[in-house]
Amino acid sequence: MPKPSTSSALVVLQETSNLHTVQISKLQAIVAEQFEMVRTLERDAALRAILVGLILYRIKAGLKHGEFMPWLKKNITGTGYRQCAYYMRLGFEFVECTRLTKSELQALPGDKVDLALVPADAEARRFMEKARKFVGDRSLSELLHEHGIKDRGQLGGSRIKGAAKAESLDPEQLAAQAREELSAAHEHLRQLLIADNLAARLEPKDIRAFDASFTSLLTQWRSSVKQILKDNS
Repeated sequence: MPKPSTSSALVVLQETSNLHTVQISKLQAIVAEQFEMVRTLERDAALRAILVGLILYRIKAGLKHGEFMPWLKKNITGTGYRQCAYYMRLGFEFVECTRLTKSELQALPGDKVDLALVPADAEARRFMEKARKFVGDRSLSELLHEHGIKDRGQLGGSRIKGAAKAESLDPEQLAAQAREELSAAHEHLRQLLIADNLAARLEPKDIRAFDASFTSLLTQWRSSVKQILKDNS
């Protein structure tokens, strides 16, 4: 079945434009209501991500060193380690920024995570109040970027922004971060050097200069990798 063209889609949309003022007013109310629902769902997603991140910390603390990654692969389907690490980092930021007490943290609802249920316990209520205040009107994506969590895989200033918090990551999280950053750098260079081939825009002397620079960089990379492998053999 052929895919509808953009022009035919516009025709269909424009056929509904002959609306009375009353109809437009009703549609406006529906749009406003749905936008508010979307914002509510986004805030709830951020709250649930924090709760999941903290619960994952509990699970990791209950496992032996090196068991967490295999546990995730076996038990958490449809979600990669990177996303779990994001949620754990967000949970860590929440605890750090809100100065959550031990008793409040222990009030975490565990296997009964339900944001629609108002906690009866005073500590649990304080926990949820702090969580909602920490989230505010921001979405999960906005929180991850605001705290420099999701930006770490990007090049340039965003990586520097999150680098100061690297000391709080464990070896598994540092390894996941390194894989993400190297993959991002590799893809970025592949796009510039192969897909777009920016060298085609340069003068021959500039091409030779960049070629020599990249060759030198590759030599340094190979040398450092050989040393790392030797140190870990």
